[in-house]
Parts: sequence; C-alpha cells; structure tokens
Amino acid sequence: MKKFIVFLLFLTACQTRMIIHIDVYELEECGACIALENDLNQLEQEYPQIYIRYLDLDDSQNLKSFQKLHLPSIAPTIVVEKTFIKQGYQASDKNTLIKNIQHIINHQPIHYNKEYRRYTYAAN
Repeated sequence: MKKFIVFLLFLTACQTRMIIHIDVYELEECGACIALENDLNQLEQEYPQIYIRYLDLDDSQNLKSFQKLHLPSIAPTIVVEKTFIKQGYQASDKNTLIKNIQHIINHQPIHYNKEYRRYTYAAN
C-alpha cells in the first residue's frame, strides 16, 4: 500500500511540473503580434507552467527554423507544444486560443479546425 501511495505522489509531482512550450514567430512592428504577446503574457501569469519563446522572424536563425515548418509566411505563427499551429491573430481569437492551451494543460482534446491545425511537421 505504501508503494502505491508513493507512486501516486510521484505521478502527481510529475504532472504539476509539465511545461507547455509555445513558440511564437513574430515581427517587431506587427500589430497582431503585439496583441498576441499581451494576451499570452496574461495567460502566462495565470499558468506558470507555460513557457513562451518569442522568435523574431527578422533574425536569420529564427527564419530558418520557421521555414522548416513549411507554412505560409504569416505573422504571428503560434506553435503550441508541437500539438497545434495557429497562424495570424485577431482579438476574436483570444478565447479559443486560451481554451486550446488550457486543454493541453488539462490533458483534454484540442478542437482542431482550419484555424487550429494539427502539428504534423517532423522537421524542427
């Protein structure tokens, strides 16, 4: 019985440490990129397990990384935990984006559609 309890405690500890990686490919002067960054910063305050990496597409290394995704050049492009990709951002996208990120955190299914596509790119 003690081993089972220790195992459950270990499992719980592992789950609380899960980090959600979000890559945001953006441009410095992009209004949609700035709005997205503000919304993600709020979400990051609420969920400390979120790690956001902002990648400026004016940097050649970041551009190479983005090109490996074989996507149209749209800023911002959001890659969440190699689970889904969202390109472009408007104020109306906020709730769905947050909901999908919360679903990843809570191990729930993502609602995919033409806006939120599965991450299917092996090269990264």
